Amino acid sequence: MPPAWHQWLRYQRAEPPTLQEQSVEAMRQERIKVLAAEADARWKAKPSLLDMPAGAPKKDLEQPRTEELGREKAEIPRQKQAQGEGFTRAKTDSAQLKVEDPWKKAQRGVPGETWQPEAWSPAASKKR
Repeated sequence: MPPAWHQWLRYQRAEPPTLQEQSVEAMRQERIKVLAAEADARWKAKPSLLDMPAGAPKKDLEQPRTEELGREKAEIPRQKQAQGEGFTRAKTDSAQLKVEDPWKKAQRGVPGETWQPEAWSPAASKKR
C-alpha cells in the first residue's frame, strides 16, 4: 500500500490520494528503479581490490612514506607563492612548528589536579 493511503487511513491526511498523485508516485518508483539499476551497473563495472591477483601490488592501500609527505608539504607553499597568493615560506614553517595543545594551559593550577581517591574501607556494622 502506498504511503499516501497509509497517511489517509491514519488521519494524517485530510483527503485521500488522487489518481494523479498515485500515477506520479508510480512513475517516481519506476524512475528510482532505473536509476538504482544504472548505479549498480556502474558499481559493478569498477575494478575491485578483491578481484586482483595475489601478487599484484595494491597501490591504493599503500600508505605514503613520510619523506614523500614532507616533500609534498614543502612544495605546496612554493606553488602558492608562485601563483602570487602572498604566502611566504617563513610563515608556513613557523605555523607548522607552533602547534600547541590548548588544554595544557587550562590544566595548570586546577584545584584537585593531584587528588587521588583512597581505597574504600567500610566501617563495621553495629549489631542490632
